[in-house]
Amino acid sequence: MGNSKRTNDTALFRMALISAALILVAAGIVIGVADALKKPEEAASSEQATVIEDEPSSTVTSEPATETSVVPSPVDFSAWKAVNDEIYGWLEIPDTNISYPVLQSAESDEYYLRRHFDGTSNTYGSIFSQATYNNTGFTDRVTMLYGHDVWNEDLYFHQLHKFSDDTFFDEHTKVYTYTPEERQTWSLLARATVDDRHIMYSFHDFADASDVADFMELVQEGSESRIKADVYQTTNENSRYLILSTCHPTVPEKRCLLICVLSSIASAEYTGDGITPEDILK
Repeated sequence: MGNSKRTNDTALFRMALISAALILVAAGIVIGVADALKKPEEAASSEQATVIEDEPSSTVTSEPATETSVVPSPVDFSAWKAVNDEIYGWLEIPDTNISYPVLQSAESDEYYLRRHFDGTSNTYGSIFSQATYNNTGFTDRVTMLYGHDVWNEDLYFHQLHKFSDDTFFDEHTKVYTYTPEERQTWSLLARATVDDRHIMYSFHDFADASDVADFMELVQEGSESRIKADVYQTTNENSRYLILSTCHPTVPEKRCLLICVLSSIASAEYTGDGITPEDILK
């Protein structure tokens, strides 16, 4: 959908990475979800992001590493899928309370906007991706997850806002997703504040690598955005990204994004000591 082919995508993407890194060095992630899931007119911002200059990372490579050992999974997927077969993954962010099932509806892209993980009506919704734009399993070039900022009860994506604190952002480097067979480790790349356009639609489903470069230009424009240059410089046209999106806490027409790049994949196995549906439903 919306595939806009560009000539020499790979070359353009590499040139964009190099030029963006130079510009950033020189210069110095939803929801009102209902709005974010629409296809709004594109908006623009003229301010640039802050870039964090760190030592080159030894844990992030242009291709995700395959970990040799089997890692424990915190999720008994057989129990969760017995409640709802549309639970396909799990999201966990260290030092936050974000540890939730990830769902995708085959019926409607907005189905879990107002539904609990068991399918019952719920104002707070669930963490979900959209079938129009993403497969299940975190295998696309870009996987985008949406979640409400439930500030009054500190639930779902509210604690994404912890990354707006520079110290917290600097000190935290990893986000984890799980499927029944694997754990995906994502390295934190950037935080961004952008307008409420539909990201997947606006950037052509990220069908081409150059769409990622175009998206990163939007990230760089955000006045509240921050990019880890050492991680950014290791990405290439084959990199896979995870974008988490929620409402801006004070500006309804903006969205806060947390952007990560896949760094490693490991086989995962549930060991019997983790989160089960009963922990939440009881």
